[in-house]
Amino acid sequence: MMPEFMDNEHHEDFADLYEAFHSLPPLQQQVLRLKYEEYYDYGEISDFYGITGLQAVQRVDRAVYAMTGRINRTEVDESYEASRGQWDTRSKGRKAVSNAAARLMTDGAWGS
Repeated sequence: MMPEFMDNEHHEDFADLYEAFHSLPPLQQQVLRLKYEEYYDYGEISDFYGITGLQAVQRVDRAVYAMTGRINRTEVDESYEASRGQWDTRSKGRKAVSNAAARLMTDGAWGS
């Protein structure tokens, strides 16, 4: 299904948008349709999904960023969806360790 503004006459003008949109996961497509095709506000989106208003804003933002990344041909990290779904917000690069473990990992080369 193509949005009304992407009629056949202008399809080539929007081909990259069409391709990027359809490469998104279904939930991200749905949230973008709700926001920009059905004109739901964030409160309606939060009610639709049963989430808070802040989470609704984050879902829309993440879907827009994912689509923008695809349009700009930047690398999309597919591991984002691996463990807890496409809305996972956990840190991907840091690990909490105790001071003793940090000293062992750095051969005691820090602090006194």
